[in-house]
Amino acid sequence: MDGNANGREQKKQGRSVEHLQELYTVVVAIALSLVVARLIPAPGGKVTVQPFLLSAALLVTLIPFYHGALRHLDEQYAGAGARQARGFVLVDFLVLFLESCVFLALAVSVARPEVFAWLFFALLALDVVWVFLTTKFLANGSDLASQRMWRTINLCAALGLLIPFFTVSSGNLSYVVLAMAIVRTSVDYALTWRFYAPTSTSGLT
Repeated sequence: MDGNANGREQKKQGRSVEHLQELYTVVVAIALSLVVARLIPAPGGKVTVQPFLLSAALLVTLIPFYHGALRHLDEQYAGAGARQARGFVLVDFLVLFLESCVFLALAVSVARPEVFAWLFFALLALDVVWVFLTTKFLANGSDLASQRMWRTINLCAALGLLIPFFTVSSGNLSYVVLAMAIVRTSVDYALTWRFYAPTSTSGLT
């Protein structure tokens, strides 16, 4: 009976995670559609380079965040190898939902470099907080080496992003943000590729 009850609880938790993944996917799709809409100038409007640079920065950042969030949820909650205790999914749900809201805000700010840069900083800081909570209090002894690496990468990127706010002109800020996004994502995939694309011999972390 206990085995059956545990199996039912695991299925319920799995469904909750699937709903979170679906919600996250929908919000990401909306963010992408908003970006596309803002790249199309109004009739007679002037085409500027900043929205294209910041849209590229958003896309470069969104891909690993989306990829990593879904991999994290799969590893921690889905299937027979689920590691998290009941209720922890609520914390992941809350923080990932907040991150998805920041992506929406970034999408509507691609024509405003200063606002976009601060939102980008907020996204990195929020992810650092999420990883801290996950690895310190919610992991139940799980090996979350890749998640800890995200914390280090995003913390360094967030601190590095603060410098341009005081040293770079508004006209050049878009270039700096795009460069930071490319470097952050490149380092992320380089250091945690085994987590993003696990093989039968490499494991999941």
